[in-house]
Amino acid sequence: MLDQTLSNHAEWDGHDPYYGSPLMRSRQEYLRKIDFLDEDALASQDLGLLWAENANSIPAIFWMVYETLKQPVQLSQALLEIKDSQPGCSHHAAPPFDVESVCNIPILQSMYAETLRLYTSLFSLRSAIHGDFTLDGFTIPKNELIAVDSRVTAMDKSIWNTRADEGEEEGRLSLDHFWAERFLVYPKDPTSGPLRGGLLNHQQATPTSSAHIESNTPRFTTEGLAGAWTPYGGGSRQCPGRNFAKQEIVVAFALLFSKFEIELVDADKRGTVKPDLKYYGLGTLPPKTKTPFRIRRRVQGLLEPARAEAT
Repeated sequence: MLDQTLSNHAEWDGHDPYYGSPLMRSRQEYLRKIDFLDEDALASQDLGLLWAENANSIPAIFWMVYETLKQPVQLSQALLEIKDSQPGCSHHAAPPFDVESVCNIPILQSMYAETLRLYTSLFSLRSAIHGDFTLDGFTIPKNELIAVDSRVTAMDKSIWNTRADEGEEEGRLSLDHFWAERFLVYPKDPTSGPLRGGLLNHQQATPTSSAHIESNTPRFTTEGLAGAWTPYGGGSRQCPGRNFAKQEIVVAFALLFSKFEIELVDADKRGTVKPDLKYYGLGTLPPKTKTPFRIRRRVQGLLEPARAEAT
């Protein structure tokens, strides 16, 4: 029956009338070749994919929008960059910008990375398959499961740049707060970049182009952060959908602000939204409470960010 379904439903306008996305059809064709997967197992695979596509990206989009709305200077910068990626694109196109260009905008990449650093808590499970080993005075038995919490290193002051002066443990840009430019390296600013001790950031990521140096054009980087920035896990078990997730989050952010003017309500309470820690260790933490906001469709094109005025 499944074979007949696959053969009778050709793609139309880029989508399959039965399976929807061509991805779902291709997955079914591939998984059907595995003998021990029955129709219930195939359905479970599809459900797992749908969960993976939405469970983490949707709260990540919320946090990226929420935190950026609290930083109007960085929001204006991001909107101008998005607008510059729109030449030749119709305002009515979907989306009204070049996706690849938008996903490579340094400030948007930094906002995305900072969102996942601050609001993702992921337990990566590993086991010692080659025998017992000792770590910091603790012996881990062979085949014992180990849960590695991504948030521990994401909040480690000895790793991350907080703009602390020499000898200081805590800088003025705390790891408990969202810094939109944390992952940006400016050629003329040796203290910029995500790593504590900005010179290393500068040496690793400064573009060699003299034009970039002269204009002080920032560059996005995660170099030197292996084991510190791990919202998708690490090693061979790293999330295979991480590139899709990045595109989903960044494009959703750009699309929202291309089509709508958005502003938070109750400016004096903007810092009160906290992540719901009952989901700790399961991925991107959702907000604990509802967040009031105003939204209206843009009249034409990508404009300046909305002002926080009562309506």
